[in-house]
Amino acid sequence: MRLSFLSHFLLSPSFPYYYYSCLVTLYFTLSTHIYTLTGCFLLKLNINFFFLFLFHFFFQKKMDGAGVDAASSKKKRVRHHRSKAQRGAPAEDHEEPEEQVELAVAGAEPEDVPVAAEETVARRKEHPAKDVKKKEGKKRQREEEAEDAEDVSVSRKRERAAAKPPQDAAEVDMRPTTLPANAPVVSDYKELGLNPHIMTALESEFQFKELTSIQARCIPAALQGRDLLAEAKTGAGKTLAFLIPIVEIISRSGFRASNGTAAIIVGPTRELCLQIEGVLLRLLKFFNGSITFLCCIGGQSRGPEGYKLANGVMIVVASPGRLLDHLKLTTDWHTKNLLLLAVDEADRVLDNGFEEDMREIVSLLPKSRQTLLFSATQTTRVEQLARISFNKPPLFISMKSKKDKATVDTLEQGYVLCPSEKRLLVLYHFVKRNAKKKVIVFFSSRNSVSFHCELFNYIDAPCVAFHGKQKQHQRSATYMQFCNAPSGVLFTTDVAARGLDIPAVDWIVQFDPPDDPVKYIHRVGRTARAGRAGSALMFLLPQENLFLKYLYDDARVTVNEYSFDLTKLNENVQEQLEKLVSSNYYLRTSARQAYEGYLLSYTSSQLKNVFNVHQLDLAAVARGFALSEPPPISIDLSQSAANMSKKARRESKEGQRNKNMQRRQATKQFTDRKHSNISGEW
Repeated sequence: MRLSFLSHFLLSPSFPYYYYSCLVTLYFTLSTHIYTLTGCFLLKLNINFFFLFLFHFFFQKKMDGAGVDAASSKKKRVRHHRSKAQRGAPAEDHEEPEEQVELAVAGAEPEDVPVAAEETVARRKEHPAKDVKKKEGKKRQREEEAEDAEDVSVSRKRERAAAKPPQDAAEVDMRPTTLPANAPVVSDYKELGLNPHIMTALESEFQFKELTSIQARCIPAALQGRDLLAEAKTGAGKTLAFLIPIVEIISRSGFRASNGTAAIIVGPTRELCLQIEGVLLRLLKFFNGSITFLCCIGGQSRGPEGYKLANGVMIVVASPGRLLDHLKLTTDWHTKNLLLLAVDEADRVLDNGFEEDMREIVSLLPKSRQTLLFSATQTTRVEQLARISFNKPPLFISMKSKKDKATVDTLEQGYVLCPSEKRLLVLYHFVKRNAKKKVIVFFSSRNSVSFHCELFNYIDAPCVAFHGKQKQHQRSATYMQFCNAPSGVLFTTDVAARGLDIPAVDWIVQFDPPDDPVKYIHRVGRTARAGRAGSALMFLLPQENLFLKYLYDDARVTVNEYSFDLTKLNENVQEQLEKLVSSNYYLRTSARQAYEGYLLSYTSSQLKNVFNVHQLDLAAVARGFALSEPPPISIDLSQSAANMSKKARRESKEGQRNKNMQRRQATKQFTDRKHSNISGEW
C-alpha cells in the first residue's frame, strides 16, 4: 500500500522534478549515517542498489507517461483539423461530443476512471460558459497550429525541391500535358501551333508551303503522344516527319541538357546518320543552341562522344553498333528521362546482324517512352522489331496500297538485255556519254567497285568509289564531295541504297541487278526525290528476264526495255582494255578479285531460279571484267555464301571439341583456308 502510494505520488504530473534532487540528497545522507553508525559496508552497498533501482524505475515510468501524453495530444490535434474551406464556411449548430477524460496518472487503477469522469461532467454543468470559451479557445489554437504546420510543410517541400540537384529534379515527367484529343490530317503546318523557331526554320531553310502526305498524318499523331509505325515511298519527307515532332515535344516539355537525353534517333548507316544530323542542324538554326544534339557513328573516337553524352546532350543520332557501345560502356550517360525513340529505315537497321543489337538497345532504354518507326517497306522483320519496341498498340500509317506501285511517278525506269562479254563496254560508253550528269552506279561487291573505279580513272573516265570497307574520313569526304558536285559518277554498293538524300541525281544505273525487289526500290529511290524527275537503268542478262515478273508482282513496278545497238560499239575498246589489264599487275589482281566477288554474290542470291550460277558462261563473264580468260578460283559454287559460313562455324565448333590434337589442327587449317578464299562484299 505504501509502495503504491509512493509510485502514484512520484509519477503524478504535479510532482516537480526538483523533488528528485531532494530525494538524491536524502539518499546520500542516509547512506553516510548508516555506514558511520553501523560500520557495515555491505549494508550500505545494498541500500545503494535499492535506491538506484527505485530511481531508475520511477524515472523511466515518468518519461513513458510524458511520451504517451504527447502522442495523444498530437493525435487529437490531427483529428480535429479542418481544411480552409471548412473554416470559411459558417458554423452549424450541433452538439459537441463530450471529450474523453484522460487519466492524469498513468499507473492509476481502471476502476478510478468513472469517478473522475463523473466529477468532470458535474463541474462542466456548473460552469457551462467557461467550458464553451475554453472549447473555442482550444479550437482556435488548434486551427492556428494546423495552419502553421501546413505552411511549414509547404516551405520545407519548396526548400527540398530547390536543394535537389538537376539530375534528381529531372525525374519529373517531362511529357507535354496539353495534347489534342485526336490526330487529324493537317496539311498546313501553321495550324499545328509549332514553336516560332521551328516555323521560321521551315519557311527560311526548307521553303515550306505545305506538309507532304506522310508529314500531314505523322506530325499531328506524334504530337498527340502516339506510337507510330509509318510506311511511305522514298523521297516523301520521312525525315522531317519525325524530326519536327521530336523538337516540338522537347521545346514544350521544358527539357534541359542537365536532365540527360530526351530523344534518340537510330539510322542504319553512317552516312544516313550524318544526313539526319544535317537536317536537324537546319531545323534548330534559330534555337541559338538551347537544344543540343550529337551524332555518334563508327569510325570515330568514342572518348569525346562519351564526354559530351555525360555532360548532357538532348538529341542523339547514332548507328546501332555505336549506340549499343555507349549504352553499355558510357556509365555517366543519363537516359532514364528519355522521351522519344525514332528508327529511320527500320527494315535496313535489322539487316547485317543488327537485329540482336536492336533488341538489346530496346531492352536498355526506359519503357515509358514514345516510339516512332519509319521505313519505305514493311517486312516481317519490321513487325518483329515493332513487337519488342512498342509498349502499347501503335498507330499504323501507310501511304502505299497494294495496287499502287512502290516508286514515284516522276521516275522513268528501264532495263537493257546485255550479254556478259558486252557489259563493260556498254557501261564505258554510257559513262562517257553522261559525263556532265550526276550518275550513281550500283555493284554487287566492294571488289567490283574498286576495280571499275581504278580502271575508269586509268582510262580518263573520272569517277569516285564509295563502299563499306573504306575509312570513315574517306567515306565522309567522298559523300560530301559528291553531294556538293554539280556532276560526276559514283560507283558504290548497297551501302548507299538507303535513305541518302543526294541532291540532283540524274541517273541510277544498276550494273549488277539486285536479288530482291525491295533493294531495287531503295536503289532507284536515290533519284526523283521531292517531286523532281529522274531516270533509272538496270543491266540484265538474257536468262535474268524473269526478274521483271517478280518486280511487278511484289512492287507493282513496270520497267521499259531500252535497246542499245551493240554493232555500233567500238570493239577496239574491249581489246585495249584486256591488254591494259593483262599488262598491269595491280589491275589484273583487282579484276580477279572482282570476278570472284561477282560469282560469290551471284551464288548467294535469294532468287535461285533467276540468278543461277550454273547457267553462266564463265569465259564471257571473265571478258566482262577485261580478262581474256577465266582465272582459276577456289570457291565452292554449289552452295551459297551464307551456307558456307554456317558450315565453317559448325566445323570450327566440332574441331574445338575434338580431343585429338592432329584432328583439331587439320580442322583449323581447313576452316582458315575456306575463310581466306571468300572475297567481295561478303
